[in-house]
Amino acid sequence: MESVDVKKAYVFRLTEDDEKLYKFLESIPNRQKSIMIRKMLNFSIKHMDALHNFEVDKDVVMLERTLELVSLNNDLIKSIKEELKDIKSSGFIQQDNVEKEDEIEESTKNTLNNMFQSFGMDF
Repeated sequence: MESVDVKKAYVFRLTEDDEKLYKFLESIPNRQKSIMIRKMLNFSIKHMDALHNFEVDKDVVMLERTLELVSLNNDLIKSIKEELKDIKSSGFIQQDNVEKEDEIEESTKNTLNNMFQSFGMDF
Protein backbone atom coordinates (compact mmCIF):
# COMPACT_ATOMS: atom_id res chain seq x y z
CA MET A 1 0.00 0.00 0.00
CA GLU A 2 1.21 3.48 -0.80
CA SER A 3 2.26 5.55 2.20
CA VAL A 4 -0.05 8.42 3.04
CA ASP A 5 1.14 11.85 4.11
CA VAL A 6 -0.76 12.15 7.40
CA LYS A 7 -0.08 15.88 7.51
CA LYS A 8 -2.40 16.46 4.57
CA ALA A 9 -5.59 18.27 5.36
CA TYR A 10 -8.49 18.87 3.05
CA VAL A 11 -10.93 21.70 3.38
CA PHE A 12 -14.24 21.91 1.58
CA ARG A 13 -17.17 24.27 1.64
CA LEU A 14 -20.78 23.27 1.90
CA THR A 15 -23.26 24.71 -0.54
CA GLU A 16 -26.90 25.59 -0.12
CA ASP A 17 -27.81 22.10 -1.38
CA ASP A 18 -25.90 20.49 1.52
CA GLU A 19 -28.36 21.33 4.28
CA LYS A 20 -28.76 17.70 5.42
CA LEU A 21 -24.99 17.24 5.50
CA TYR A 22 -24.59 20.49 7.46
CA LYS A 23 -27.15 19.41 10.07
CA PHE A 24 -25.55 15.98 10.36
CA LEU A 25 -22.03 17.38 10.81
CA GLU A 26 -23.26 19.92 13.36
CA SER A 27 -24.71 17.09 15.44
CA ILE A 28 -21.27 15.45 15.78
CA PRO A 29 -18.85 16.62 18.51
CA ASN A 30 -15.99 18.69 17.06
CA ARG A 31 -13.34 16.11 17.98
CA GLN A 32 -15.21 13.40 16.07
CA LYS A 33 -16.00 15.32 12.86
CA SER A 34 -12.75 14.49 11.09
CA ILE A 35 -13.10 10.78 11.88
CA MET A 36 -16.73 10.78 10.74
CA ILE A 37 -15.94 12.55 7.46
CA ARG A 38 -13.13 10.04 6.74
CA LYS A 39 -15.46 7.13 7.46
CA MET A 40 -18.16 8.61 5.23
CA LEU A 41 -15.69 9.11 2.36
CA ASN A 42 -14.31 5.58 2.69
CA PHE A 43 -17.85 4.18 2.75
CA SER A 44 -18.72 6.15 -0.37
CA ILE A 45 -15.63 5.00 -2.24
CA LYS A 46 -16.30 1.37 -1.30
CA HIS A 47 -19.88 1.57 -2.58
CA MET A 48 -18.92 3.47 -5.74
CA ASP A 49 -16.45 0.66 -6.55
CA ALA A 50 -19.17 -1.93 -5.96
CA LEU A 51 -21.57 -0.01 -8.23
CA HIS A 52 -18.92 0.24 -10.95
CA ASN A 53 -18.25 -3.52 -10.73
CA PHE A 54 -21.99 -4.17 -10.95
CA GLU A 55 -22.22 -2.05 -14.13
CA VAL A 56 -19.27 -3.89 -15.66
CA ASP A 57 -20.84 -7.26 -14.79
CA LYS A 58 -24.11 -6.14 -16.35
CA ASP A 59 -22.27 -5.16 -19.56
CA VAL A 60 -20.51 -8.53 -19.70
CA VAL A 61 -23.83 -10.38 -19.34
CA MET A 62 -25.33 -8.25 -22.10
CA LEU A 63 -22.37 -8.98 -24.38
CA GLU A 64 -22.62 -12.72 -23.69
CA ARG A 65 -26.34 -12.70 -24.50
CA THR A 66 -25.71 -10.73 -27.67
CA LEU A 67 -23.06 -13.22 -28.78
CA GLU A 68 -25.50 -16.07 -28.10
CA LEU A 69 -28.07 -14.32 -30.28
CA VAL A 70 -25.52 -13.89 -33.06
CA SER A 71 -24.68 -17.58 -32.89
CA LEU A 72 -28.36 -18.52 -33.01
CA ASN A 73 -28.89 -16.14 -35.91
CA ASN A 74 -25.97 -17.68 -37.82
CA ASP A 75 -27.37 -21.16 -37.19
CA LEU A 76 -30.77 -20.01 -38.43
CA ILE A 77 -29.30 -18.46 -41.58
CA LYS A 78 -27.36 -21.66 -42.26
CA SER A 79 -30.50 -23.76 -41.77
CA ILE A 80 -32.54 -21.49 -44.06
CA LYS A 81 -29.84 -21.70 -46.75
CA GLU A 82 -29.86 -25.49 -46.58
CA GLU A 83 -33.67 -25.57 -46.79
CA LEU A 84 -33.62 -23.19 -49.77
CA LYS A 85 -31.03 -25.37 -51.54
CA ASP A 86 -33.22 -28.42 -50.98
CA ILE A 87 -36.27 -26.57 -52.26
CA LYS A 88 -34.34 -25.18 -55.25
CA SER A 89 -32.98 -28.58 -56.17
CA SER A 90 -36.52 -29.95 -56.16
CA GLY A 91 -37.43 -27.24 -58.71
CA PHE A 92 -40.01 -25.72 -56.39
CA ILE A 93 -38.57 -22.15 -56.53
CA GLN A 94 -36.94 -20.11 -59.26
CA GLN A 95 -33.45 -18.52 -59.38
CA ASP A 96 -34.85 -14.99 -58.76
CA ASN A 97 -35.98 -16.02 -55.29
CA VAL A 98 -32.53 -17.40 -54.42
CA GLU A 99 -30.96 -14.05 -55.30
CA LYS A 100 -33.47 -12.32 -53.00
CA GLU A 101 -32.43 -14.72 -50.23
CA ASP A 102 -28.82 -13.53 -50.64
CA GLU A 103 -30.01 -9.92 -50.33
CA ILE A 104 -31.92 -10.79 -47.15
CA GLU A 105 -28.85 -12.48 -45.67
CA GLU A 106 -26.69 -9.43 -46.45
CA SER A 107 -29.32 -7.13 -44.93
CA THR A 108 -29.42 -9.27 -41.77
CA LYS A 109 -25.63 -9.16 -41.44
CA ASN A 110 -25.65 -5.37 -41.88
CA THR A 111 -28.35 -4.99 -39.23
CA LEU A 112 -26.37 -7.09 -36.74
CA ASN A 113 -23.15 -5.20 -37.46
CA ASN A 114 -24.94 -1.88 -36.91
CA MET A 115 -26.32 -3.14 -33.59
CA PHE A 116 -22.87 -4.23 -32.42
CA GLN A 117 -21.32 -0.95 -33.50
CA SER A 118 -23.86 0.90 -31.38
CA PHE A 119 -22.33 -0.98 -28.41
CA GLY A 120 -18.81 -0.13 -29.59
CA MET A 121 -18.04 -3.60 -30.93
CA ASP A 122 -16.85 -4.51 -34.41
CA PHE A 123 -17.21 -8.01 -35.87
